[in-house]
Amino acid sequence: MITAVLCALLQAGAAQTSLPPAESIGPALQRIADSVVAARPRMPGIIIAMESKVYNRRWSVAAGMSDTARKVPLRPEQPVRIASNTKTYVAAALLRLGIGISIGAG
Repeated sequence: MITAVLCALLQAGAAQTSLPPAESIGPALQRIADSVVAARPRMPGIIIAMESKVYNRRWSVAAGMSDTARKVPLRPEQPVRIASNTKTYVAAALLRLGIGISIGAG
């Protein structure tokens, strides 16, 4: 669901003829992160990072808690474990590089 939201935003941005000001992107990402966490009470937090070649900038935002028991807020620079999501990141990186790999079962 979150991936679909971010992809839709990127596609909508690509379809625009004029780009939004760079200063508006960070706050927009923060609103998205806040709304995702607010809509999912069982989700402890989310970090969104985006890099733009057009603006030559990076943005990172966080919402939610790093430690729900101790009420420690999640920070954008905080390291996270991506666990089984790693496969998705590796596949996306390989696709971006244009590398075709055949993986056999077994």
